[in-house]
Amino acid sequence: MTAAEVKAIMGQPADIKPIETPIGTAERWVYRRSTRGAARQVQVGTNSTQVSSINSSTGSTNVMQTIDEPIYKMQTQVFDETINLLVYDGKFMKMNRVVEVRMEFD
Repeated sequence: MTAAEVKAIMGQPADIKPIETPIGTAERWVYRRSTRGAARQVQVGTNSTQVSSINSSTGSTNVMQTIDEPIYKMQTQVFDETINLLVYDGKFMKMNRVVEVRMEFD
C-alpha cells in the first residue's frame, strides 16, 4: 500500500518522525484517538449526617445516631489509542497499535 493510499484511509497523521536506517530514511507516522466506553455509577465516598427523632411524649428532639449517606459519581472508561505506521520509500511497511485504558469521573 502506498503512502497516499494510507492517507486516504487514515487521514493526515498527528505526527511524522524520520527514522534513519542503513538503507535510507524511513518515517514513523503516528495516529492518535480517544474513545469513550462503558459508563457506570460508582460510590466515591460517604457523607455523615446526624439523624434526630422527636420524643412523642415530651416533644423534645433527641439526636439518636449518625448515618453515612453514600456519594455517587459516574465513572467512564476512556480508550487512548496510538497507531504507529512505518513508511519506507513511500510505502506502508509495518503497523504497531497501543491501547491504554483509563477511568474518568464526571
